[in-house]
Amino acid sequence: MALTDPKLGPSYNVEETAFNLAVGTDLPRWSWLETRIPASDVKRVNSQGYPRAGLVDAHARGVNGKHDGRSEETVQRPELEIFGRAMVGGGKVFGAAHVVDYPWAKLGKATVVDIGGGIG
Repeated sequence: MALTDPKLGPSYNVEETAFNLAVGTDLPRWSWLETRIPASDVKRVNSQGYPRAGLVDAHARGVNGKHDGRSEETVQRPELEIFGRAMVGGGKVFGAAHVVDYPWAKLGKATVVDIGGGIG
């Protein structure tokens, strides 16, 4: 559906992607992952079957754990922790091959610099 969309299909904009369409947000993926949401929305599921899609844009951009003047606390989006665990798991599955299989000896006295972020 996104590929044939006249706006999303040809777009290179990070706010105009299939992801945005799937979860109902105008935020880039990383901003969406880091957004806090109302605690009561954690278990909500939209009509497309994706939990919490679109809820953050409507009312969870609050300050100090509050949103839109309501007293309900906000919580970290569960998808952020899931993504972090997936990155750690992927590193455990695929990381050993870099150490064992790469021909490091052929580099001689070269310097190798890890410019990745996080723990991966």
